[in-house]
Amino acid sequence: MKKIRYIQTKNSIVFSYKGKKITINRIKDVVAGVPIESDESIKIRELLAKAKDDPTILDEDESPLLPLIDIDYALAATPFYIDKIHCKVYVDGVEVNEYLGKKIIQAKEGNKEYNHIINFWKKVEKNPLESARKELFLFLEHNGLPLTEDGYFVAYKSVRSDYYSAYNYAPNNPDNVLNKPGQWVLFDRSKVDTDRNRTCSNGLHAANYYYAHNVYGGGDVNKLITLIIDPSDVVAVPSDYNNQKMRVCAYFVLEDCSKEYTENFIKLPISLPAKEGKLVSISEVIPEIEEKKAPIIEEVSKEEDKEIDTNVEEPKEETIIEEPEADAVVNDIKPIIEPNKLTFKSTVAKFIGDKVSKILHKQPRDPITGKFLKGN
Repeated sequence: MKKIRYIQTKNSIVFSYKGKKITINRIKDVVAGVPIESDESIKIRELLAKAKDDPTILDEDESPLLPLIDIDYALAATPFYIDKIHCKVYVDGVEVNEYLGKKIIQAKEGNKEYNHIINFWKKVEKNPLESARKELFLFLEHNGLPLTEDGYFVAYKSVRSDYYSAYNYAPNNPDNVLNKPGQWVLFDRSKVDTDRNRTCSNGLHAANYYYAHNVYGGGDVNKLITLIIDPSDVVAVPSDYNNQKMRVCAYFVLEDCSKEYTENFIKLPISLPAKEGKLVSISEVIPEIEEKKAPIIEEVSKEEDKEIDTNVEEPKEETIIEEPEADAVVNDIKPIIEPNKLTFKSTVAKFIGDKVSKILHKQPRDPITGKFLKGN
């Protein structure tokens, strides 16, 4: 029987077996200057204390220490594993996002439900776009939106009073996007813009409660609806407005929104139907955003024009000064220098004129510094 070797200090326990070196931190916190030992460390030390009487405790193949100290061993034994020592969670052998991992550990320690978080993670893993998976966590961390028991999450949207999307809406157009409660709204994923730096672009739009209610509300857009979204359908989270909105390729319209859901977990009043239906063909690009920016840009351009009009043009880059007659140089400078009007261009012109004059009159230079010597 090969034994597990270990070294124990006041702060850690280092194990060595089968070519592996594993360090377990004993201290989980320090309160009022007093170190608090983790529950896992206490369990490990209790087992080590019995090793003298029970040799199997240090057996490389059968030790009860293995699930506590070796993540690989633990993952091989179960599809769901919580490594409390390192605050990590593994589902089907894959480490869960840090944000979700902490949520799972907190829920488990508080004897609260956490299967919905695991289900959510599994749906995230089905999202084919890595950037979308990362951006989705930015959205959830900022907004704290609740999850359903099946792993969907809640979002919101402002629409017209007749449930049609307001943007790109045209009267009597059969392609207008209808957001009727109780149905899925689907869009061709390949046509949804994946670039989060293009803040207003192709795709179905969803947002947190504040953004949907306050930024897009008003006028014809006067109805707020609650959406249920599959994490695998998220395509991009635009970088503006602090990750408060997103572009997706599908969502389920749950109901008219009468309040914001503030719970971490909600049970849906209905079972979601299969995600199927006709793809909508009108993208929800919001041209109004660009139109609002246009007058500002135009205004700035006018101001820039004014500045250009009031400032004298800079000299051309490739102005070559040959050796003209002195009178010609004076004539070139005269129109620039006007009485009582000192400008940048006139200063430059005067400087050039002085230099040219000195050259033309062959003014002597100091042999050391190279500076022109003062005339008599």
